[in-house]
Amino acid sequence: MFTPGELKRDTEYVFRTIEKVHPNMFAYVSREDFTKEKQSLFLRIKQPMTRGKFLEYLAPTVAALRSDHTYFLPPLDKYKEYLVSGGKVFPLSLRSDGARVFLAEEALTPALHANAELQTINGLSAIEIVKRYARGIAREGREANLEGALRVVMNPEVFRLYMWFEFGPRESWNIGAIGDDGQLRTCEIQGITADELKSRGSAASGNADYDCSYRSSVAIIKLGKMYGRSQAQQFQEYTRFLKRAFREMSERKTSHLIIDVRDNPGGDSRAGNELLKYLTDKPFRQFEKMSLKVSAYVFGNDLNPSRAPDELKNTKPGSIVEYDLPLVALAPNPFRFSGRVFVLTSPATASSASSFACAVKHFKIGIIVGEEPWGWASGYGDSLRFVLPETELEFRVPCKHFVAPGGAPDASAVLPDYEVKQKPDDTRRGIDTVMEFALKLADTDQNAK
Repeated sequence: MFTPGELKRDTEYVFRTIEKVHPNMFAYVSREDFTKEKQSLFLRIKQPMTRGKFLEYLAPTVAALRSDHTYFLPPLDKYKEYLVSGGKVFPLSLRSDGARVFLAEEALTPALHANAELQTINGLSAIEIVKRYARGIAREGREANLEGALRVVMNPEVFRLYMWFEFGPRESWNIGAIGDDGQLRTCEIQGITADELKSRGSAASGNADYDCSYRSSVAIIKLGKMYGRSQAQQFQEYTRFLKRAFREMSERKTSHLIIDVRDNPGGDSRAGNELLKYLTDKPFRQFEKMSLKVSAYVFGNDLNPSRAPDELKNTKPGSIVEYDLPLVALAPNPFRFSGRVFVLTSPATASSASSFACAVKHFKIGIIVGEEPWGWASGYGDSLRFVLPETELEFRVPCKHFVAPGGAPDASAVLPDYEVKQKPDDTRRGIDTVMEFALKLADTDQNAK
């Protein structure tokens, strides 16, 4: 439990930091309206609170800024220590239709199959748990879409973190779901360690975050995360994966490719650049301009690598420095794909995954299928990491603003060429509505030739 004094000190630290770091914290909401949100939060801090209850109040208040790269996380360092020590995490993936939660995989018991409607986790309503965390998820420049926020929370990696934060260290979880007979069934599921989780992903596809498969003659790349060069080993593995995948497409003479980024929360835009290099023979860029707000934090510290060149160290704090970004030059590539490309997006396609989709559309590299991504074409990003001094909750604040190719304003959405939503009946039957639509597009195109 934390005292009201400790919680208020953390709250003040949050707002001071956002004002110093964010290039324009009032881009989407007035200072007056947000001041009311802050005052309401301070009035709620009257009694001692747990870390979880504090997050329940704090995260939605900051989300009122409508800046999707300004957000909170449970204490990551403690969670990583838990994983390294062999701690077990929630083993199942979930999906939602906005009102209900479903199992995305078997619960290791005949009574609860994939696509069963999940009712409870350790006796608590599953949908209410997910909604509670979803309320702290902002959407750039607009009101958050609940269905999209739920999908962001239920990204498997994110959801495991929240389950650890919600229930603490556990060996197992009790879940209740609607079985084949329409009755509520309960079972105990054993947690899995980080090593077991990695092995499970490797056994399936070589990596849990990306894979390449085929449906008939159509190649399908599923990309669950955008790795950057700051994650050197993962980035090298990712670039090797791309080379293998496109070499095989070349050998198979594959003419149609579906790239699925529907559950990709983003990461580093350089991962998108590496993929785009295989999709076009013309120069491209994901952003044409970038502006940086100068503060002491952008030059690096124990929590963050430097985001600014040393020559800016004498620049007045609070200054905005603007840069024009060049087109990405292309080297010869024997495995460059020359066929038709379809990119699947959803309300959970965020950050650099949205930027990738925007570049695909702007440079006419492929066709966007699905739903509007979570992020906008232009917006704030490259978030710095901070840890609250009292509760040790983590939060992120963007220090840059990016302008999409073509100069798209902040209010510009990445609209799909074909808007397709997952049908609830298909979810219950285990059918991927959007994927099947894209496959039919590819099939129709192939037959037309």
